[in-house]
Amino acid sequence: MLKIISIQNLEQISTYFLNENEGFDAQKNTWIVSDLRLQQECEEIILHQQGFFFDHSVSRVGDLWKKIFQEKFPNQQIISASLAVEWIEQILEKHSHPKIWKKVVLESMERFCGLFCLSNSDDLWQELDDSNPDAEIMKISWQVFQEIRSHNIVLAKWIPAMLLAAQTDIHWQRKLFVDLRSQLTSTEAQLFYEISKHQEV
Repeated sequence: MLKIISIQNLEQISTYFLNENEGFDAQKNTWIVSDLRLQQECEEIILHQQGFFFDHSVSRVGDLWKKIFQEKFPNQQIISASLAVEWIEQILEKHSHPKIWKKVVLESMERFCGLFCLSNSDDLWQELDDSNPDAEIMKISWQVFQEIRSHNIVLAKWIPAMLLAAQTDIHWQRKLFVDLRSQLTSTEAQLFYEISKHQEV
């Protein structure tokens, strides 16, 4: 079940934690936030209101997707962006492309990951119009993406798009309170909708 509520400020969040009927239970629920600062703020509120919290009580959204992804695909290795740049540099050099493009390729892969994950994406990028000024870098990004994926390697920023493209049931064992504000992406919104088919969100 998916339910949307309006929260304007941190004070309202604190009040919501005290709601006996629909309030947050640190033992049974997970509060999802966008960054470490908000995670620490919510943990302080929970500690003050309920006297305790667990590791699963508050989670950054990126950590949530990582946990779900690793449960679904345990053979996949998640690497950092800095390590990905090293991989990109090696692949560019292998195919005689300028290594200076490494950061542009990284950004391109993050931007188009959703398209790269489509089952028919190979045909899509092969047919890309060469008159497009970005066509070359997009094709190279696709090539690098494919080679990295062949080693069962993913970047954390790719995970939401990959989970959505996998078209598999997505579960979380606890009721979710999602507090991402303006940081919620359309891909993540769709993922939370999929979770809500099996769990309260």
